[in-house]
Amino acid sequence: ALAQNKGIILLTTHLGNWEIGGLKLSSMGREIYVAYSPDSMSQLETQRGFIRKVKGVNEVPLSAGGFSSLRLLRILQDGGIVALQGDRLTFDSGMRVKFFEEDALLPKGPVKLAVVSDSLVLPVFMPITGFKSYEIIIEEPIAMEKTSDPETELKTNLNKIIKILEKYISRYKTQWYTFMPFWEQDKKGSDL
Repeated sequence: ALAQNKGIILLTTHLGNWEIGGLKLSSMGREIYVAYSPDSMSQLETQRGFIRKVKGVNEVPLSAGGFSSLRLLRILQDGGIVALQGDRLTFDSGMRVKFFEEDALLPKGPVKLAVVSDSLVLPVFMPITGFKSYEIIIEEPIAMEKTSDPETELKTNLNKIIKILEKYISRYKTQWYTFMPFWEQDKKGSDL
């Protein structure tokens, strides 16, 4: 992916220990930017930010009405590496798709960012394999298809990503952290 001189989106999920992946990859001498939603617990966020900074991981906090997407776009257009999570909506209305054969809303942002910046998407997963032991799995790069119809383009590219997310969530289902109703059918009786 690096040899293609394009921006790279490291796309992961809330599976295993995604923070370990960013720390490990930053130790390989490449500048990495992590897009994240600040935690509501300021002390936890301060500690996480300190560890990222010490290990050379750059932060791009996401905020409502902020310009974080423009910053991420510029980083990718300059051939940078951005880590994003593709299984949660954060200031993103999402797109209704089939995820494990049920309706769910998945974020559009990673796909839109990859298409606009002409970046490659590298699915990355960090499952726990034992006591203080993790595996870093990096899938083949996914090139985003461009079409004249934005809705079709988005759905086609998102479905490519979904197949890979389903593969690893199925394989490590006890390590996927989703503490809220995820599928549309689960939200019907929920207060969320």
